[in-house]
Amino acid sequence: MSHAIERHTTQVGDATLSYLSCGPADGPVVLLLHGIPSSANLWRKVMHGLAATDRRVLAPDLPGYGETVIPEAADHSISGAARLLLDWMKQERLSHLWLVGHDLGGAVAQLMAVEDPERFTRWTLINSPVGDTWPVPIVRLMKMAAKAGLFGTLAPLLPGRDHGRSMLKGGGIHRIDEITDDELEEIFWRKVRDKESRQAFGRHIATLDSSPTEAIESKLPSLGIPAQLIWGTRDTYQTWEEAGTRLQRDLGKPDTTLLGDAAHFVPLDDPTGLLKAMLSWRPGRLAEENEMPETR
Repeated sequence: MSHAIERHTTQVGDATLSYLSCGPADGPVVLLLHGIPSSANLWRKVMHGLAATDRRVLAPDLPGYGETVIPEAADHSISGAARLLLDWMKQERLSHLWLVGHDLGGAVAQLMAVEDPERFTRWTLINSPVGDTWPVPIVRLMKMAAKAGLFGTLAPLLPGRDHGRSMLKGGGIHRIDEITDDELEEIFWRKVRDKESRQAFGRHIATLDSSPTEAIESKLPSLGIPAQLIWGTRDTYQTWEEAGTRLQRDLGKPDTTLLGDAAHFVPLDDPTGLLKAMLSWRPGRLAEENEMPETR
């Protein structure tokens, strides 16, 4: 059975959270967290495959990205994002989740797992930062512009289609020629097309620093949540040699898949390889997920 991807909005305190969903409403939940500078649309190529195994797949826009809106005075940091998502899960009575984080979404996932480990039965990190391996240089430059009040002025100049492709080519997306302009626009650049979106993204960029992930790295080895790493080895932002092996150590020899023809944005570069790795993983603690069904 094919499931449509639908967009929803819900109020969580003063925030308006926007998210994509796919799959049966009563299925075990997979929560997909995107990174910078993407949005929930990053996951569209893998959501159908996960939903086809009778899972309920949820992919929120993190604050500062996509269509999620939080007050100007709210916490725009990754710590604020983690608290917002945990509040949402409590509000919706979501538990026994498979937590999946890519890039900065992986950093948010780490904060969530440390804060409320009993809510998650397994987790997967994909080309994720750890400790002090971020922000990468280009994000540091954007942060400087945001803190100087210049991001809103400069942002419209950056994401032109040709320039956007050149920014992502290579270490960002290995198969960039297979990604359409419309996909790049929807996933990456639409957030800076209007003034309010630029301002929200700029407020988020201005908060980015590695102190939250540095503070909790020592807690990762004791979480006890079955862990998986999936890594595009052509990544030049979060390399396997620096970030990947460090997470591998922190997570206590997790199930690991290296994708040799993918760079940083694995859900775009190799969605087939990503799905195969996720759906072939059989961690030990599945009882609370009601024995997730096999891939069909």
